[in-house]
Amino acid sequence: MFNPDSCINFMPVRQYFRGQLLKHHLRDQWSRIVYHGKITRVNDMALYTRHSCATSHTNSEILMRIFLPPPAVMLFTIMHMIILNQYIPLVRFWEAHARWIGIPVIVLGLFISQWHAHLFKKLGTNINTFKDPDILTTDGLFRFSRNPMYLGFLITLTGVWIVQGSATPLLALLGFGLLTNYWYIPIEERAMLRKFGENYLSYKARVRRWL
Repeated sequence: MFNPDSCINFMPVRQYFRGQLLKHHLRDQWSRIVYHGKITRVNDMALYTRHSCATSHTNSEILMRIFLPPPAVMLFTIMHMIILNQYIPLVRFWEAHARWIGIPVIVLGLFISQWHAHLFKKLGTNINTFKDPDILTTDGLFRFSRNPMYLGFLITLTGVWIVQGSATPLLALLGFGLLTNYWYIPIEERAMLRKFGENYLSYKARVRRWL
């Protein structure tokens, strides 16, 4: 049975794993290491202990770091929304004169995202999703949401959808929301848990993921 206290012995394996992403036998071995340890208590601290011996970037995370940074994915989503609205709108929800309401929504979303990007720069902490954080940030809207920048992205995309006013662009918006909620944010939460431990758990208990 894998002993979490002996994770230092797996340093060479972690290094090899990063360099050989598609090696099947090592992937299976790593799965056993991460998911079949002694810890059976299902809560945040158990997950923190189990994942503390794992590599900070899994196979898929490394690929996403190269090809799918969140701002690029947001722009990619906007492109798809434009294409869907242009060629297969299906249903129009409101008339053109009402779509201007989406413009202030777009501005609000961009403001929220940029505000907190500048906050990260001011505090001197890392903003990259796939790198370890430097500071546990609780200023600005982080007092009310653990992910205000992602919230800003979703508000921006919602504004784009309102401006378009048709059904199919909503699919791209929902896709971005699902990708963020079930992929990007868990990556960041694991990094925060590794870095800040109990302090992050306390913050997580006080503040919701979104609002």
